[in-house]
Amino acid sequence: MKRQPDGQPVTDDDSGNFEVRGIRLTAEEVDFIAKKAAKQALVQVYAEVGQSVLKRLLWLLGVALLALLIYLAGKNALPMLHE
Repeated sequence: MKRQPDGQPVTDDDSGNFEVRGIRLTAEEVDFIAKKAAKQALVQVYAEVGQSVLKRLLWLLGVALLALLIYLAGKNALPMLHE
């Protein structure tokens, strides 16, 4: 018999219906719930990947800006900050 993570049994009768914690679900309802959960998981993964890519791009932009400032300072191309 299949069990949920909390140890409660999941029953699947011959009609394709499932019963979980006293709630009966048809196979179509289970499929709908599974598809919705998969879509939500993908949205979350895409958001995390996007944040990671954005952080790396901003870090690289900062490094490139710092390198440009150091280069320009070495060429005396930056204006003096004091008189």
